[in-house]
Amino acid sequence: MIETYVVSDIFDYFPGNHGLTEEVIYSQKPASIDDSIAIFSGSSNNEQPLGHIKQGAKNKDGDPIQYFTGPCIILTKDGSAGLLTYKPPNTRFTINHHACVLKVKKEWAEKIQCEWFVLQYQTLFNQVVTSRSDNRIFSTEWLDRLRVNLPSYEKVQIPQLERKRYLLDILARFQSFRGQIELLLDGAMASPNNIPTTKAIISKVFDIRGGNSGLTAEVIYNNPPVKGDDPLPVVTGATLEENLMGKVSSTLKLPNGKKPKTFDGECILLTRNGFYAGTMFHHLSGKFVPNDHVYILTPRPVWLGRVNMKWFIHQYSRLVRATVTSRSDNATFNKGWLDRLTVDIPEIGCQDIAANRIGYLEATSKYIHVLEQKLFALAHQAIALPTEG
Repeated sequence: MIETYVVSDIFDYFPGNHGLTEEVIYSQKPASIDDSIAIFSGSSNNEQPLGHIKQGAKNKDGDPIQYFTGPCIILTKDGSAGLLTYKPPNTRFTINHHACVLKVKKEWAEKIQCEWFVLQYQTLFNQVVTSRSDNRIFSTEWLDRLRVNLPSYEKVQIPQLERKRYLLDILARFQSFRGQIELLLDGAMASPNNIPTTKAIISKVFDIRGGNSGLTAEVIYNNPPVKGDDPLPVVTGATLEENLMGKVSSTLKLPNGKKPKTFDGECILLTRNGFYAGTMFHHLSGKFVPNDHVYILTPRPVWLGRVNMKWFIHQYSRLVRATVTSRSDNATFNKGWLDRLTVDIPEIGCQDIAANRIGYLEATSKYIHVLEQKLFALAHQAIALPTEG
């Protein structure tokens, strides 16, 4: 049978540094790469350091900062509590008090791989976190309670790590392939030099209408579709295109007592404010009701049949997005820019060819991204340990 052990039997525990504040880090910056020590914390990703500090630095009380060297595991105690992050041999770093370090005891050095332990027991550590909110806490008392199985170093741990690295190598190739697709997508935007184009101001190409003021989450919640109703999807520019705000009854009345404006058919949704301000999305078909976070763009009569909206979004998304001066949650797109931005529109056949190419490349990129997510999950999946050694 595979024996079980308490975590503290296998690892020595080293607390992080108190008094390693932002001010301390800022005032003791490294003078060179050789003098630089990476700092890790309770962040959601201890693969990338939150900053660097010089060697021989002291905390706010004047005490020396403690440094650590891999192989070891960083265990986050709060923030992203329970997170285990492997640090390979010769990696030198420091941590603040939101994390601690686990180092394999000398007598276990030939029996356990830290990287394998992270892979196998991350889920176990997540399960004993005391809160699921932003104030998640991992109590180090669990190091004296959690019991783990240790299978054969050579027969189980090393082969599992080799499997992980093999899968991550395949993942890297997929990511590289998707990067090449992004380059092809950039190329799909360009129109051949010998194709004539028509110059026009965006506001002369499209009718631009606003959404419904007062269509809040509360109004949506209080007006759900009823049996026999024809529910209306609620579209917002405040989230990603696949994230609708839900559906409401077709008999909905706004707080001012008026029926909301509805739209039907293909159009461009242009986010008016929030993090995605200036972002254009393609609405293919169907009736919907928008809130006031989005503008709706439809071709003017003179441009009907002359603009492929998918092509237009891909071709001019960067130009439109660039007019938003802020990328914060309070960013706002100024509709007046659509009276100033000039675009070149080739004949519809060229747009259709480019749009078809764009659609194929985007679909391929999304499919590869799904495969990447599955590969990543598979590479980091714990295995069912055998009951016999």
